[in-house]
Amino acid sequence: WATRDGRAWRRGRDGDFSSRAAIGLVTFRGEFWVVGGLDPSVAYNDVWRTPDPLKGKWIEVVRSAAFAPRGAMGIAVFRDRLWIAGGGVTFVHHFQDVWSSTDGKAWTLAVAAAPFSARSLMPLVVFQSQLFLLGGRTWDGVSAEVWTSSDG
Repeated sequence: WATRDGRAWRRGRDGDFSSRAAIGLVTFRGEFWVVGGLDPSVAYNDVWRTPDPLKGKWIEVVRSAAFAPRGAMGIAVFRDRLWIAGGGVTFVHHFQDVWSSTDGKAWTLAVAAAPFSARSLMPLVVFQSQLFLLGGRTWDGVSAEVWTSSDG
């Protein structure tokens, strides 16, 4: 769905990927990118892109990326790379890793065990030339922590 004013919405073309929730969604190099996601019985680690989410065909970039299948991860574009952090398969199985990619196909492990605890359902944003990871769902419940990195 898309809107220019927040009131009038129009439906775009359905994705060419399977139905899912908790996807990573970001714009990168002028295209929409979908990374991973969850459905009730499957976690995904595929990557898709389209230049036009209203009318364009979704292109599968990679069927099985180097990172473990997951949804609800933090995702951002930083220093001309796609970045994902954490994520999970369920509310009790979270990841603590950080990955990046210049093309969405080849993914590089940046940190296997980040200094923040394993978590999902958190935003990963860029502000003042740094990546910020805020809050999220951890083993212990919901977090209010703020983590930052200047190099990913």
